[in-house]
Amino acid sequence: MRKIGMNTSIMIAAVLAVGSGLAHAQLINGDFESSDPGYGAAGWGCFNAAYTSTEYARGGSTKSFKIYGPFFQYGGAGGTQSLPAVAGTSYTLEGYALSPANDFLTGNNFATLKLEFLNASNAVISSTESVFDHTRPPDVWNLLSTTAVAPAGTTSMTAVIVHVQMNNPVSGGAAFFDDVSLGQSIVVPNPTWVTDADADYLTASNWAAGGAPNGVGATANFKGAITAPRTISINGPVTLTTINFDNLNRYTLAGSGSLATGASTGNAMISVVKGSHTIATQFLVNATTDAVIASGSTLSITGPTVIPNGAFLNAAGAGTLRIASAVDSYGGTPTLQANGGKLVLDADVTAVNLVSTSGSVDVNTSQHLTTLSVAGGARMKITDKPALSTISTYQVTLATGGTLDIGDNAVILNYDTVSPMPELSAALAAGAAGNFAGTGLISSNIPTNAKLGIGIVENSSLPVSTTYLGEPTDDTTLLIRTTLKGDCDLNGLVNFDDLLRLAQSYGGSGKTWVNGDSNYNGLVNFDDLLSLAQNYGLSVLQDAGSITGAGSAFSSDMRLLQALLPEPTSLTALAGTMFVLRRRR
Repeated sequence: MRKIGMNTSIMIAAVLAVGSGLAHAQLINGDFESSDPGYGAAGWGCFNAAYTSTEYARGGSTKSFKIYGPFFQYGGAGGTQSLPAVAGTSYTLEGYALSPANDFLTGNNFATLKLEFLNASNAVISSTESVFDHTRPPDVWNLLSTTAVAPAGTTSMTAVIVHVQMNNPVSGGAAFFDDVSLGQSIVVPNPTWVTDADADYLTASNWAAGGAPNGVGATANFKGAITAPRTISINGPVTLTTINFDNLNRYTLAGSGSLATGASTGNAMISVVKGSHTIATQFLVNATTDAVIASGSTLSITGPTVIPNGAFLNAAGAGTLRIASAVDSYGGTPTLQANGGKLVLDADVTAVNLVSTSGSVDVNTSQHLTTLSVAGGARMKITDKPALSTISTYQVTLATGGTLDIGDNAVILNYDTVSPMPELSAALAAGAAGNFAGTGLISSNIPTNAKLGIGIVENSSLPVSTTYLGEPTDDTTLLIRTTLKGDCDLNGLVNFDDLLRLAQSYGGSGKTWVNGDSNYNGLVNFDDLLSLAQNYGLSVLQDAGSITGAGSAFSSDMRLLQALLPEPTSLTALAGTMFVLRRRR
């Protein structure tokens, strides 16, 4: 930084708005229109060759501030203003400078826009500047801007516009300044937790640099202070825009109060650099929040969670975001989204949009969702558990290249008016083509158990029922379930009812699972009958991984079927397969 070879006394007036980004305000006569042409400028303390000039002006104005040399060796000319300043506040001084080609700055001479911070003794304790010199283009208004945070001990600040004479022998050049302004913004403290103990969040002494952070724009750092797992008690309302965890020991934010995320612009963020940490107090997502979690790390949300006004909670990074509580909402449907990371649901989150945009979602228990969506390249899995899990929702969207793995579970889709059967049947066909191990609608249980398949059936094609697996249904409900091949009606059993359905469609084309087509080729033929026969009498009432039953009575039920279905029927075609089937069995 070049130094000005003289002491200066400054007066700056700044009035601005804080909270929606940096605001700018004119200094006193910052456009230099308030002075008559001649020496000096109203509101500015001027020295040496400093004039209000009409030679050049910017933006439709008529005047600017001209400073120039030569003077005595290593001297300068310019003007100053000053005003009290507040330590910890960020100030920006900016303005436009021009040097004409016919009187351009010479050699090492330069002009500068400089901001100095002074203490109570009127001593300069810090400064920042933006320089205009011969490297800038002539005859052009060049923007100069400089920003700094007023350091501790600051009581006033000084704005300086000056031409500095450096050449020897002396030679000059002129600089013109116009539209000089000052802006400020509050610098929110960035406190760090410093107590290696279970302690109270709102106690100021537990923090370094500014006390307990609280408010939109505030940041809380939970880093290396603790040497063992610690619980931080939040017993009042706390709002933060950024939360940083960086410790292999667990921080647990608990207590009778609440922790909210909020942001005036953009998204709030929870960052986990390392370790696994927990939010156990009431958690309010008042602004869309990105949970950026490093690989091998976890953020668990176990307290009551509220996501109002349709905000998003995004799992980002390569780590895991676990939700272990229901999600309440108002003012719009909230979204839980895997957006590059892994999202795990350990509780029924209820009435949310569950989305896997990229990354993956693991569903560990039954859910009652508003919508379920998987983008191309993304993944969602309903985890295998000892008991069957159900996903009840109003909409399922599975993009080409996305994967919905329902495991040994079921999806109950209560759509509005247009059935999604065609789209989901196509996704199921894509899954079957990849042996249920690739993309599409799949079950990772099927590749290791040839008895299983995924059935997709319109509830309206089954005997009248208002519930399925304990969930409400009607004529606009689509049922999807991993079950035994041949379980046409998705009740978990392969019995005479299923055999009758298959018999009535035997030899036909354009058929689906409810007709007995268990290999998704649109036909009901010997292959489907064989699959049904091999599972006859078996059941998967609770879990597709737990098959029970003796698998008996198929032959006698086939004879009963012959007696019940007189000629001519599809049984004619079916009868021709019976002899072969008996020999194979």
